[in-house]
Amino acid sequence: MAGQLGSNNGGQAEASYRPLTGMVFIFNLIVGTGALTLPKAFAIAGWLAGGLTIVCLAFLSFITVSYIVEVMSTTNALVKRQDEQRLTDTDSLNSESSPLIRSSADSFGNEVDELRYPGRTVQSAAPTTPSADSMPFEITRRFELGQMAHMYFNSYLIVAFYAVICIYLYGDLAIYAVAVPKSLRDVACTYNPYWPNASSADTDNRTETDYCWSPQSGLTRRDAYRLFVGAFSLLVCPFAFFNVQKTKYLQVATSLSRWLAFGVMLTLAAATLAIGQGSGHPGPVNWTRIPQLFGASVYSFMCHHSLPALLTPMSPKRHLRLVLLADFSLILVFYLSLAYTGIFAFGHLEDLYTLNFQPGRRLAIGVWQPVRYFLALFPVFALSTSFPIIAITLRGNLKALFGLIRSRAGGGSNGRQFHWLVEKAAFPLLAVGPPVALAFVTSSVDALVNYTGSYAGALLQYAVPALLLHYSRRKAASQLPPLDADNRYAPIHASPFGHPACLVAILGWTLACMALVTADHLMEDAALANVTASGPRVSGLRPALTLQLN
Repeated sequence: MAGQLGSNNGGQAEASYRPLTGMVFIFNLIVGTGALTLPKAFAIAGWLAGGLTIVCLAFLSFITVSYIVEVMSTTNALVKRQDEQRLTDTDSLNSESSPLIRSSADSFGNEVDELRYPGRTVQSAAPTTPSADSMPFEITRRFELGQMAHMYFNSYLIVAFYAVICIYLYGDLAIYAVAVPKSLRDVACTYNPYWPNASSADTDNRTETDYCWSPQSGLTRRDAYRLFVGAFSLLVCPFAFFNVQKTKYLQVATSLSRWLAFGVMLTLAAATLAIGQGSGHPGPVNWTRIPQLFGASVYSFMCHHSLPALLTPMSPKRHLRLVLLADFSLILVFYLSLAYTGIFAFGHLEDLYTLNFQPGRRLAIGVWQPVRYFLALFPVFALSTSFPIIAITLRGNLKALFGLIRSRAGGGSNGRQFHWLVEKAAFPLLAVGPPVALAFVTSSVDALVNYTGSYAGALLQYAVPALLLHYSRRKAASQLPPLDADNRYAPIHASPFGHPACLVAILGWTLACMALVTADHLMEDAALANVTASGPRVSGLRPALTLQLN
């Protein structure tokens, strides 16, 4: 889920590509490892409730994506309008009542525009097609979410925006820091105290206190997991101290391995059902488990932060809304296929779906052992290559957040804001330290996905686009000339769901879902506390985000 979430140093002109290529890029962006948590969430919530919930959340995500597209279009129109004013009235450059623009060059030597606001500067990319500027609302310049937040939000909302981004990225990194060691642990720990007289349920229910290899080793599965967390932190986290990025070849390799893994899992689960060997019997509805599905579904449809980078180079954009609708429809069909085949093929589902295919796990059909190892270790490769990129993105957003806080506290905002040791050591440590520490005390991937998606994910996917649309329309109404018969500006990429009532409904939905999820967490934690105090275990409770202190 990495992307340019916050501010950057300005974009540059990028090579354009056709809408079909853009569809592939968006599909690859949305369908990531978050989809691996959907089958278990479906099984817990029920096959009917799961299907209805994910269809509803996919539609809501599409609505807020259309908000981001309109804000990008409006931002382009505002900047082009300011370009015209700069050319016709040079005196406006000294006015502090509106944003100012001057030409400069970024660190790569590309010409960019700087939008100057009182107390802050935002850069925009040079137009990819200069002649397209005659269409003011056409998306020809790239503006990241952080740049648009600086243009439309007040200082309090900007701080809140960066805080949400940082919390979301912390959740992302924590999920990765847990999923990789857990996958390695489950493949490496071959000892099964229930074998050879074990049922498949016993095989699936090995606990953290079971031995990893043998009783003589004295090493439990929990100990092995923590050893892998330590190895992961030593091998991967140091990259957060440098500036690295995924190369084209690494991106291609990651995409190919992801689609190969998803294709094999779909095929194996479908084949299991085709021969009548499915062991899953989920109920239709479990209302109390729907909040858990909410977090996983929100996390699985997250793409808003990277839309500017993907949509701006797309050309032509006449049917941009249809492209996005087709993408979301295909992704929804894929998610439903993955979840439904999984919940009916397996009687017990791991929080990472790939672990259901690990070596030693009983399957209804024969599978070549290397294929099992590939599936079980797929998250290790995919997430380990993404972890440094997200950590570096978080590092930059933490720097921006603390810079804003320091500026508001009177510490100044010009020049070098922090000592070099703070920038080079403190911020990288602050980025990777909390996720790794959290990974040491919990191995529950689905709980982390639930918390991340239900709070920071919901705010970033629903509230931020709605607020950006509201404030961008208000700014455009005061600075752009009317273009339609009703004396209103009319962006060509206007969202069909942009009525003020829809914006209020989206914000209300966000708050209501967060409240319901919070209530669910409180009730479940209270129930788990009662179970722990009384002794016997009650099945059906969600995995808690508990601290493993022993």
